[in-house]
Amino acid sequence: MTQTVTATQSVSETVAVERFGGSVSTWRGDNVRAVDTNDAEISINIESVEFEIVDTSLPWQLEIISRDAGIVETEDITRTIDTDTTTVTMSVFAQ
Repeated sequence: MTQTVTATQSVSETVAVERFGGSVSTWRGDNVRAVDTNDAEISINIESVEFEIVDTSLPWQLEIISRDAGIVETEDITRTIDTDTTTVTMSVFAQ
């Protein structure tokens, strides 16, 4: 006697990812310096920071990056996994 059983399974899922980050405040540049309101050179970002070009006859570049703390990125992944299984059983009887 032979028996065949076939089963189909379908799993649908959604994965929601939220990535959090801390606050960031940074700057970098070429031929630029950060100064406070008293024209003293500083190396940290505070609200009263101003930037000045060191040598105006040369090229300069300034990049300022600021980000508040919180969600930096969200990602939603939706996928379906289908599985088909077939089992064949054979039984032999003897007397």
